[in-house]
Amino acid sequence: MKSHITTGCQCATWLEEGEQEACAAGRVLSEALQDRESLSLKVSETQPYSSHTELHYQGPFEVGGACMPSAYIYMEHPATGEPLMLGRLTLQHNKPGEFTYSPTAIEGNVWVPDPIHYPLTEQTYIVTKNQGIPGFINDAIPDGWGEHLLQRMQHDPVSRFDLLIHSPNNDRAGNLMTGLDPQPLLGTGQEPLPGLAGLEAFIDACDVIYDPTIDEDRLKKFGLSSQISSLGGARPKRTFVSEHSLLLAKPADRFDQYHVAPLEHACMSFAANKGMRVAKTALHNDQKGSTLLR
Repeated sequence: MKSHITTGCQCATWLEEGEQEACAAGRVLSEALQDRESLSLKVSETQPYSSHTELHYQGPFEVGGACMPSAYIYMEHPATGEPLMLGRLTLQHNKPGEFTYSPTAIEGNVWVPDPIHYPLTEQTYIVTKNQGIPGFINDAIPDGWGEHLLQRMQHDPVSRFDLLIHSPNNDRAGNLMTGLDPQPLLGTGQEPLPGLAGLEAFIDACDVIYDPTIDEDRLKKFGLSSQISSLGGARPKRTFVSEHSLLLAKPADRFDQYHVAPLEHACMSFAANKGMRVAKTALHNDQKGSTLLR
């Protein structure tokens, strides 16, 4: 077993196997150091990412004797394209989150997404905003649409940890991926994206997801589990592939007060005609309304 133990419960242990044993060892170490060290926290002097306050961890952190759920954050290496384990995020309900870079990332001095607020160091970052999730990781989690979709599928209350783990890795913002294993499994982030032949099914799913009269058997026919996208914000979104290019589909929403897709297409076309560099857009029209493709 390889491990790198600093202090505290699971949040301070890097391991490839035997996580429970190392977690217990971390607890014992934390208790032993309580008489000699004190918890020293300092507020970041710079304006943190996404307006959250960061507390930098120095010394043992008491977590009530309980191991907290952890998600491992992977990153596609900018130079090699290979996935590597960037760090570990540990969350607990109503308590600050903890993020620590992996020894591999530190030893390799890898590029990191937010070097200003989360520079590459061995320290553990204590995060008190975004429900304990660093801003650059929070940006790779779906918002309202993805949360509603997952809520409809699993019936239980959906936490940010659920969204982080159960949203797909093949279309996350940036080059981040997540998982429950210390090292990314083979094929992580390489799952194929649907072609435009699946657009109609996605549009149908966007319509029925808000209908409480649709039972579970009928929901399964719409394949909701395949409609989750990490890019979904407050409005429905889905990534498709067409002729080796990625397209973002943004269909009409039943709560729209006006026709959003045609308006966005008109604005983007106007900007392009004026010489501005903007994404190319197109409209897909059917009986349910207009869907923006860009």
